[in-house]
Amino acid sequence: MSKKQVIFCGYRCDLCPAFVKNKNRFIDRTTLRAGWNTFFGFDIPEERIICVGCVKKGDHLDTGCTVQPCALSKPLQNCSLLAFLNPVILPYCMRIYLMRLKRHIVGRF
Repeated sequence: MSKKQVIFCGYRCDLCPAFVKNKNRFIDRTTLRAGWNTFFGFDIPEERIICVGCVKKGDHLDTGCTVQPCALSKPLQNCSLLAFLNPVILPYCMRIYLMRLKRHIVGRF
């Protein structure tokens, strides 16, 4: 059983079939590409279905993520930690985060 890996926005890398540590746990990339295309309308080339996770340098599946650069500019492992570090900036970050997430999701579906 792999360790839970929650990234900045709340996604779990350990459950993602594109995550590099899961390459032998899930279905092959050809089947994954076909499934994502059928169910979500994504057409991602098989060679791009690989991700090292947002907190590491390397290949990332979602190259258009707007949350990652913001989170990397702060000393955080997860955006939810903002509430504990500085409650004053939390509302600002959450507004920005929700606007970016909405644009990110609406643009894909």
